[in-house]
Amino acid sequence: MTTSSDGSQIRLGPFEIFEQAGSGAMAEVWRARHCAQDIPVAIKFVTAPVSKQAFYRERFAAEVRAVARLNHPGIVQLADYGEVPKFEHSDLTHLMAGSPFLVMEWVEGGTLRERLGRMKWTEIRAVLLALLDALSLAHAHEIIHRDLKPDNVLLAKRGPVLSDFGVAFAGDSQAVQQMNHAMVGTPNYMAPEQIRGDWRAFGPWTDLYALGCLAYALVDGRAPYACDSFNDVIRGHLRAERPSLQSASSVPVGFEKWVHRLLEKRTGARFRLAADAAIALLELPNTEIPRRRPEGAASASAESDSTVVMPQVFVPVSDLTWVQDAKASSRPGLPKTWRVPDHERPMPPLSGTGRSLFDLATPPLFGRERERDILWSLLETISSESSLKSAYVIGQAGQGKSALAHWVSRRAYALGVAIPHVISHQQPNTERCGLVGLLLKYFRCESLDDESMQSRVDLVMREIGLEGFSSVFGEMMSGQRKTSRGAHSDYYHSNRERFEAVCQLLNYLTQERPRILVLDDVQWGDETALFLKYMNQHWPSLPVLVLATVRDDGQRGQSVNSQTLKALFKGHNASVLSLGPLSDKAHRQLLTHQLSLDESVVTLLSSRAARNPLFAREMISHFIATGILVAGEAGFKLKTDAPISLPNSIRALWEERLQSALAPFSNAARQTLEVASVIGRQVDHKLLERVCKAVDLAIENQWVEACFDARLIESNGVGQWSFVHGLLQETLQSSLRASGRWKQIHGACADELLRLSHPARTRIAAHLFQAEQYAESCTQYIGAADNLRYRSDYHRAQQTLLNAARACRFAGFRIASSQWADIRWRWAICSRVRGSFKSALRHSKRTLTAAETLDDNALRARGYLEIARCIDIAEGSDKALGDYVKATQTAREGPKSQLLVNCLGALGRAYRTLSQFDKARVIYREALGLCRQHGSPMSHGNTLLGLARIEITVGHLKAGKSLAKDAHLLFLKTGSKWSIAQSLNVIGDAERLLGYLPAAEAAYRGATELLHSISSIDAPYGDANMAIAMMEQQKWEEAAERLDLAIKGAQKTGAKRSLLMITAVSLLPDAMLHRWSHYDRKTHFLDSLLHGKLADLDIPLFVEKAARYLTEIGERQRAEFAWHLTVNQLTRLGRLDDAERIRSEWRSLAPGP
Repeated sequence: MTTSSDGSQIRLGPFEIFEQAGSGAMAEVWRARHCAQDIPVAIKFVTAPVSKQAFYRERFAAEVRAVARLNHPGIVQLADYGEVPKFEHSDLTHLMAGSPFLVMEWVEGGTLRERLGRMKWTEIRAVLLALLDALSLAHAHEIIHRDLKPDNVLLAKRGPVLSDFGVAFAGDSQAVQQMNHAMVGTPNYMAPEQIRGDWRAFGPWTDLYALGCLAYALVDGRAPYACDSFNDVIRGHLRAERPSLQSASSVPVGFEKWVHRLLEKRTGARFRLAADAAIALLELPNTEIPRRRPEGAASASAESDSTVVMPQVFVPVSDLTWVQDAKASSRPGLPKTWRVPDHERPMPPLSGTGRSLFDLATPPLFGRERERDILWSLLETISSESSLKSAYVIGQAGQGKSALAHWVSRRAYALGVAIPHVISHQQPNTERCGLVGLLLKYFRCESLDDESMQSRVDLVMREIGLEGFSSVFGEMMSGQRKTSRGAHSDYYHSNRERFEAVCQLLNYLTQERPRILVLDDVQWGDETALFLKYMNQHWPSLPVLVLATVRDDGQRGQSVNSQTLKALFKGHNASVLSLGPLSDKAHRQLLTHQLSLDESVVTLLSSRAARNPLFAREMISHFIATGILVAGEAGFKLKTDAPISLPNSIRALWEERLQSALAPFSNAARQTLEVASVIGRQVDHKLLERVCKAVDLAIENQWVEACFDARLIESNGVGQWSFVHGLLQETLQSSLRASGRWKQIHGACADELLRLSHPARTRIAAHLFQAEQYAESCTQYIGAADNLRYRSDYHRAQQTLLNAARACRFAGFRIASSQWADIRWRWAICSRVRGSFKSALRHSKRTLTAAETLDDNALRARGYLEIARCIDIAEGSDKALGDYVKATQTAREGPKSQLLVNCLGALGRAYRTLSQFDKARVIYREALGLCRQHGSPMSHGNTLLGLARIEITVGHLKAGKSLAKDAHLLFLKTGSKWSIAQSLNVIGDAERLLGYLPAAEAAYRGATELLHSISSIDAPYGDANMAIAMMEQQKWEEAAERLDLAIKGAQKTGAKRSLLMITAVSLLPDAMLHRWSHYDRKTHFLDSLLHGKLADLDIPLFVEKAARYLTEIGERQRAEFAWHLTVNQLTRLGRLDDAERIRSEWRSLAPGP
């Protein structure tokens, strides 16, 4: 027994230390007991000299954090955590004061090392299943052990216990910190990706490889590649064939195959999850098999089983091993209920201990039975059916919304029935909020530059067969516009393209098993809400459970997505769960689970916290941090020898905790945290330092560690941290407002963000607004709206323009100012593209009025141009022609510019539509001459395409095709999918009229897919062209179906011209299929076409065929309308000879017209 020099026993708080039980390279383990309760414990000390090294101290802290979060009988239970005092005159004097120690349960049975090669099959099977169960919980908490070996498996009476999480890996947030010590683990049990130091490839499969080595050792007494040479061990893991079991006769047939799958070099070939491995192991018989150990079988080398930390081994290897998802032969099923018997805790709460672990632990979920029943039912639905389900968990801050969502996602992951993906919205108005965070984590692209990120995405997408979406994901994560080849482009992918790409990725992932999207604080996720709407509309059969938390006080006033969320709540596949306070029973369980509390403390907390779980736990943390929670006979109680101030709200509690944590520091520490609260919930420390420097605030980084210790902030990786809760951030913001420095800090934040290479303009605009720099804020909002327009995100562009208008009002700009005019003009464009023609026309006219007041010629031309475009779509080019002419004349009065090119292009298109081809050619050629000096590649391509359409219409097919191909090449350089689709449609027209039907169909199909991918109002044209190609091949039913779809699309957009053309062409399949009700209804609608000025090349081509067929079958009245319409269109197109020929033929077949 360990004693001091005077013979007394060594004490460490409530513990009495007896003797050393073991030691390693970094720590010693001592046997001790809890004096008051006489319960044996183990105390682990970090030993000198490594306790001086920050890396080893961090490893020890990582173990504490990891194990404290895990509550499982197969994982060692912790009791306390602290720093060593100064030991004098004892066997512990070699321990440095201040080095960390950890108190855990004492396990009597030794380690699994003593049982290697000596266990029966039923014992081996039971041990492996127990370890898989423990690993499944750790992996569900995103913790990878990385050092699974026999020495780290303790043998308790209840079964094997996993210990020593000292090198556990907790995801990307720690990855960069660990890169300098990349090869970490025990060589005999180390997965190939660990040897390479390829942290981006770590996952559950990394621990499963180690489990395969351990399973091998359980049978044969040694690890599969164990030998005295370190290099040979490493070579074996990387290159050697998987060895056969020497004692294979002692295990059932199939076990060696199971072990070999765990030992696959490629991660994708291993089991995906611990649950998958467990299901496969359970398929093997649980019957006794006589133990037959071959002669001369060697035991494992103890020397080789030490944990090492050293540089990674350089081995060229694909980055994609982690992506290749293993397909479980039989996917784990979902239990009928989430309710399971509570397992007995290995060690009861020890009096006077646990305070230091309180903030590190993740408490179990108590109560919420009704809500859990609903979520379990939804999980069962997506597991058994291919259907999308959504659950929106609504409640005030601190009611446990996230706890409920994460509980079901972790349970599903541990059981292997679904894999969760967490999407955070802690940082609104930033490029990495929402879906981008999901992609960064999936592709493991954190800390990569744009080029490396795109290369990695390209590799991954090729591997999974979705390479067509590489540029979309690259753009989303980097914030930079990309072409399909990854180069920079002037074109942004639309929201539809982005959402479709994410859904395609989810569709690939769900082929393995269902997915859960955990969306925290979705009320701040404008893009995410629109994505959910898209997914519900277009992917209703996706086996995905959406679990979204909505802070109801945060949702109010969110104009961007509140309406979208309300619509989602009403969806047929949606469940809305409103959370109130916990029940009395559940609240009491939450309070007493982790610490043994005196009844007086429980009563006080229940009353003061109003059964709000966050408030209650944070109040306990506050009591611990301020030292007023002390040990008592009936549990922890509050001090009675000093007055105690009890906060009456969560915000008041945060304020007291802030004051306590920052008490040792100057006021600058508090001011720095207030600056950080303005930057956001997530904080880039370098940006924080720059902002502080800009406002002459000396930054003292010592407070950072104090705030980590007080659990006010948490690390998100190197140089990144976040506030533990949004309410803490809001508390700091309130005090900053009161200090009078609110505007100054926001202004400095905007200035520093503007210096970044890819500034987020919406975020900058929001800072400028809060700084009351309203004019500058308006400018930034308008710029942000333009960026959104460029990627066809017109909905969010208009929401951003509303913010610009708000800034305009606060700036006091006159209603006829240039700022208001700029907003209205952009609003008109967005409204027109979205099909709101009345709104577009109204704002275009207001733009024109402002232009007259301001005497702004360019603005006047833009106003006329938008008015003309609106009238053209709604009423036809003949009605819009006058405004097109005014726009062009007005633009000609100014300098030659892109604006003039745009006006000329629009006027040329109007003349072409009205079959005034000579005028159209003159206008287009003028535009073509300007394009070379003042036009963009886009306008140059549009001009060529207009000329191509004219040539095709008048029968110069090869010339038209050549011009269209030239335009197509220009559009490919811009990356504009709408323009590429237009050129493909024209090329398809030329190919079809030339008789090259397969080439025509291919061009039309490409155009149609592009138009639908961006939700273009021209998508009905694409469908119509596809139908035309089908009619040329006499696929009447397919053509009719496609044209019905096109007509519905044109009706939805309100584009009269498109609707007339598509309806006219659809007469042919209706006639061929004898769909008389359809045909008759359409002829009544098309009467207006006979009296208008609209003409289209395809109308007479197909309506003439309908007329001939109807005449042949005796449908003379219906044929008469078709003959009449054919002559009408040929006359409008200027093909008078053809019109006379058809008229003569009509007269010969029927009574004269």
